[in-house]
Amino acid sequence: MTSHRAEAFGMWSLILFIVRIFEYHKEDPTDALSMVCDNESLVNTVNKITKRKRKEFPDETLEADWDVINEIVMLVKSYDQSIEWVRGHQDKAKKREDLPLKAQLNCEADELAEEAQLARMMEQLKRKMTRHPNNPIQVHARNVTITAKVKRNLRRLAKAPKLIEHIEKKADWPEGVSHTIDWEAHRTLITNSELPNKFVTKFVHNMLPTGNRVHLYKTYYDHQCPSCFTEQVDRRHLLTCLDPERRKWKGKLLKELREACDRTDVCQPMIQILVDGLYHELDDYQMENTTSHPDNLQQLIAEQNNIGWDQLLYGRFTLYNGKLRNTDISLTEKSKSQG
Repeated sequence: MTSHRAEAFGMWSLILFIVRIFEYHKEDPTDALSMVCDNESLVNTVNKITKRKRKEFPDETLEADWDVINEIVMLVKSYDQSIEWVRGHQDKAKKREDLPLKAQLNCEADELAEEAQLARMMEQLKRKMTRHPNNPIQVHARNVTITAKVKRNLRRLAKAPKLIEHIEKKADWPEGVSHTIDWEAHRTLITNSELPNKFVTKFVHNMLPTGNRVHLYKTYYDHQCPSCFTEQVDRRHLLTCLDPERRKWKGKLLKELREACDRTDVCQPMIQILVDGLYHELDDYQMENTTSHPDNLQQLIAEQNNIGWDQLLYGRFTLYNGKLRNTDISLTEKSKSQG
């Protein structure tokens, strides 16, 4: 579920709760109801649709999260309500007690939402969603509810199994390993990459014009490594070449990776595992002494061992990594470092 959809559900549930209270007591609100939300896109969308006088066009029902937003709009139109945007996480720059009341309430709501998310992080969540009262049609495919970009997601669901099967064969994984990979995170990483799409596709699927590949159709092209003169340069050698200049590049990569992780909420033990795994992989030998890492991270190490630590460079993480990323271990480690 996207953050936009989660915010929309939060808004809908609160408005619905208030409406049901008045209905139960058979009362009408004497004053206009006021609500704030820190998702500016959601607030603008709801207010725009609510104020619109014309009828809705059929293709507008294909907009992202239309089913939830439509429920919000139906309720807002029934009662005199105003929804305004408030900037989120203002307590990072100021003390909470110095903030306006609406900003303080928003900070408290964020904390409660985070607690609820952590409480359900390890549960197996159902991806098929219930159809809402004012939503006559809902698209389900492979037990997944499609709530945005219907055409693109249907195409992806239709083609994904064949593509994963191809990747599994190319990577030479044992049976079942592909089911332990967080393919949703893989897709997000590729989509959000700042590198050119063509390069990312070729790198991930081992189609870069390395020496051995180019030499097949341009025989005059030298297939040796230009740094260490090893025969038949391929993607694997590109990453593991032991030439001093290449080692400088790898050292810089790991340093920048650690610095980037330190700016997040990821706990230090998980950062250390990530750096250790890639360090050993780029030096072309297996990570040893994994027992030195915390017991609750041993499953993560075992699953990523099966997938391959080089696969981290292609955006293929174990699902267990996603489950642990924001759990208590991350928050505890962060609080220790701040303390």
